[in-house]
Amino acid sequence: MDKHTICLLNDSFPPIIDGVANAVVNYAENIEKHHGHAVVVTPAVPGADDSGFPFPVVRYPSIDTRRLVGYVAGYPFSPETALRVREEKVELLHTHCPIASAILARSLREVVDAPLVLTYHTKYDIDIAKAVKSRLLQESAIRALVQNVNACDEVWVVSRGAGENLRSLGYEGAYTVMENGVDVPRGRVSAAAVAAATAGYDLPDGVPLLSVTKGIERGTHLRMSQVIAQETGGEHPIAVLSGPSHAEEVARAMPTGVVAASNRAETAELVQRVFTNERFRVYTHDDMVGVELAGALKNVAALCCGVSDGLGLGDNTKALLITRAMAETSRLAERLGGRKETLAGLAGMGDLIVTCTSMHSRNRRAGIAIGEGRTPQEVVADMGGVVEGYYAAVSAKELADSLGVEMPICEAMYDILYNGAEVRGMVHRLMSRAPKRETDNGWV
Repeated sequence: MDKHTICLLNDSFPPIIDGVANAVVNYAENIEKHHGHAVVVTPAVPGADDSGFPFPVVRYPSIDTRRLVGYVAGYPFSPETALRVREEKVELLHTHCPIASAILARSLREVVDAPLVLTYHTKYDIDIAKAVKSRLLQESAIRALVQNVNACDEVWVVSRGAGENLRSLGYEGAYTVMENGVDVPRGRVSAAAVAAATAGYDLPDGVPLLSVTKGIERGTHLRMSQVIAQETGGEHPIAVLSGPSHAEEVARAMPTGVVAASNRAETAELVQRVFTNERFRVYTHDDMVGVELAGALKNVAALCCGVSDGLGLGDNTKALLITRAMAETSRLAERLGGRKETLAGLAGMGDLIVTCTSMHSRNRRAGIAIGEGRTPQEVVADMGGVVEGYYAAVSAKELADSLGVEMPICEAMYDILYNGAEVRGMVHRLMSRAPKRETDNGWV
């Protein structure tokens, strides 16, 4: 295999740690070990020590803005950096950030006459919105981002979701899904040890089990904790962990709060002790029914909110859907033994808000596509991940019908998904229902 010199550029790099920084380190180490020579170009960070890396790290001028946004702001116009990269005889430029590093990479391409590849890792519009409050400046930054992406010779995205996000920002060119690799060490655990640990799925007597799965089993209508109890013979204390916790943000150590619920206080408290840290706060709860139903049914509500967004109906409509969907969920939870007040907390309203409003949510994105005119079946097939609300709508409707619980939003979503109902007709149906008091059989 031919050996090549590849220059990797990114706005974050140790000692600033995030998922993209880790990816760049992984790229550089593997290039250096197996494929040639790697050079990392990244903004200067006060006190950074790069001596431990098996590849050169070239730092260019920056402003220390970590107290404001957690990152330094690189100044991507550096003649010294250009000279250093030319000395390394770089054959390929690979930028992992579409803003400052991409600007620098574009200028370096003219110096070293090398092709430029960009990997789009995450939803940068969210990062821009957090760093810049002015709507005008946000839009300007996104336009610059798209211009940078358009200027690259090849574009990679780490997932189909990242590609969809890039499309939503205005990029119309081609891209390739190139998932980040995971370095799995070999020999750390013997095959015999793995076989012994998994044989028959035997568990130590009395060991607590933690469910992090949100859903209702088709046909039986069992919650996930009930499925676990059924499969393990009911011999283990069970807790469920739920709440507004997009994996993308947890992985980036963004402050997150969740709920650990169990019918045994000591089990919930154990989960709390194990998982709580300065960026991940766990509250205990004893209402497993309410917590689990909230986690399952919020996905149906997120589909509805996505449909509303796809129709262009606005914030008023979304607020109406979120609030009344919570009322529906609280009615069902109460009928099954849960408590209404559980739905006011992190596992209820917290998770509902984040799932119904964030572009991290597959269910919301699927709903947007349905609202824009695509069939539910097409959308589910093309999402590249499970659209949980598509399946949860069936169980929710069956449960509501069997218990006589009124859930008009869920029923409307079911008719859209499975009966071919026209979305605007469903809006009219919901808004034309008989007037009532907000608190009549509702959630307060």
